[in-house]
Amino acid sequence: MCKYDREKEVKLLQQEVEAVNGSADKAVEDSEKMFTELIRLMEKRSSDVKQQIFTNEKWERITDWK
Repeated sequence: MCKYDREKEVKLLQQEVEAVNGSADKAVEDSEKMFTELIRLMEKRSSDVKQQIFTNEKWERITDWK
């Protein structure tokens, strides 16, 4: 293998490493976005459930009072 071929091979490998690193960075970014959205949805659902419980308890007190 001549020097030119080795340099070409090294350059090709560097490009492949950059592509893999770019894909890994994108995967991490996508995962972070998904987890952030999942947390947001869970917090909203928790808030909705708490509000429903509050409403039910309030309604029970009103109906028991009569």
